[in-house]
Amino acid sequence: MSGPGTFFGLEIGRRGLQAERQALEVVGHNLSNASTEGYSRQEAVHEATDPYCNPVLNQKLLPGQIGTGVEITYIRRYRDLYMDNQWRDVACSQGYWEGLNESLKKVEAAFPEPDEEYGLQTLIGKFFNAWEDLNNTPQDIGPKAAVREAGAELATTFRQTYMQLSDVRNNIDSVIDEKVARINSLTQQITEVSTAIARIIKLGEQPNDLLDKRDLLLDELGKIGRVTVENSADGYVSVSLYGQELVAFDNSRVDITRADAEGWAATNPETGMLVGYFDALDKVDEYMSMMDELALGLTNVVNALHATTTASGTYPDFFTATGAADFNLSADVQSAITNVNGDMALDIGGLRTDLTMLGNTATFEGYYRGLTTMIGADTQGSADRLGTQNAVMTQVDNLRESLIGVSTDEELTKMIQFQYAYQSSARTITVMDELLDTLINRTAV
Repeated sequence: MSGPGTFFGLEIGRRGLQAERQALEVVGHNLSNASTEGYSRQEAVHEATDPYCNPVLNQKLLPGQIGTGVEITYIRRYRDLYMDNQWRDVACSQGYWEGLNESLKKVEAAFPEPDEEYGLQTLIGKFFNAWEDLNNTPQDIGPKAAVREAGAELATTFRQTYMQLSDVRNNIDSVIDEKVARINSLTQQITEVSTAIARIIKLGEQPNDLLDKRDLLLDELGKIGRVTVENSADGYVSVSLYGQELVAFDNSRVDITRADAEGWAATNPETGMLVGYFDALDKVDEYMSMMDELALGLTNVVNALHATTTASGTYPDFFTATGAADFNLSADVQSAITNVNGDMALDIGGLRTDLTMLGNTATFEGYYRGLTTMIGADTQGSADRLGTQNAVMTQVDNLRESLIGVSTDEELTKMIQFQYAYQSSARTITVMDELLDTLINRTAV
């Protein structure tokens, strides 16, 4: 009966050396990327090579029982599509509250309430108190100057606060444009990476690191908006955002516009950072509208009493405004202190407690207090929801990391295992070399 050739043992040893060296290289790659964002751990899969076929008389030509060694058949990438989808769903919700809370904190910073000296509520009270003081000496220049100064301080703070709100709004607006541009950039990068992935798969290789790169891009996209991903066997993907396909299986793509994003925001509540910014924009618009209403309310009610004819003469408007942005003292009051109507001081001072806002259901201070309370509640509510989503995200992230993350302890243990296996294969070759030496050099000597 014939058997394997003389050098058969050497070939087994060579295969062992090659397989363990490759396995050690994979371990080294894992350890090098233990802190790399989006990296999925890899594993060299060992499989026994085809057994030796030993044809003999009256035996079918089938593999026999003699092993031929080991080989690395492929490099396994630890990734789970279900976990990825779950991670992106949670990231989408987290992104919404993150975008909303980030914006509302900027709004809250524009309102220094409660502030005993510089808050708008304090300045409104200070303004009406000055009128009550003027009532004691209606024609005295000193109290009139105090009234004008209180009015100017109130108007200046109003404009500054409104301007800060406008700046926040402009910032949110620009961030939305940046996110739209980022979405188009991400889909462009996804198509480029997919082209490389498909090319490598076509060659029969495994593009593990490129797959990681694409998944990282998809993760970022999933935080911006609700993403749906489908994979094809040839390496391409179909990517949809809020139901609109942006990347197709043929690797074609479409750019989105701000109009697309506005449409998504209207029909996808509490999903994605992009929608969070749009909702923040709506809230800032509401706050600014309330500031306009308060400025106009003060202007109209105060002017209705101030711009009258009294025994002392005819007086002009005290305030002028088309909204909070240009709320100011009238030019007449600014130019001459005598244009302050002291005869109506008691009535104007009494406006502080009159129900003049919200259909005559709230005072000026009460209306402003309602605005700041709304801002505080919106900001705190978004912070609470963000905290909840962060906790959920931590759990899901830990679950996914338990699969794809690199454990240095585990990798170092594998390193020792493969190192000894390599040394064993090397020892096999050494023993086979000694046997061959005996056979060649010492037989029949």
